Amino acid sequence: MADIKNLEHPTLKVPYEILNKRFRSTQKVLDREVDLSTTASSAMETLTFLEEKLQSLKAKSSEASVEELSAAQNTLKRVEHLTEGCSNGENPSDVWKK
Repeated sequence: MADIKNLEHPTLKVPYEILNKRFRSTQKVLDREVDLSTTASSAMETLTFLEEKLQSLKAKSSEASVEELSAAQNTLKRVEHLTEGCSNGENPSDVWKK
């Protein structure tokens, strides 16, 4: 009986080691594939987040641009008003004294 066990051990050990080696190799390949897909998914989420941020930034910049144009037009109107007041031929100090 001991002789049979001695013969069975090496007979089973080699196929088990081959099976174990193939399993580990396959597991590594699968882990790499999962990591790549996770990385791609993470990159896609990051790009989506950046797209939303850029759209928000674009909206804010166009709003700020409109406000700046409005302020510039208001300033231009004030300058024109002051220019008209001085171009009447009257002395500005006389106008203020009235």
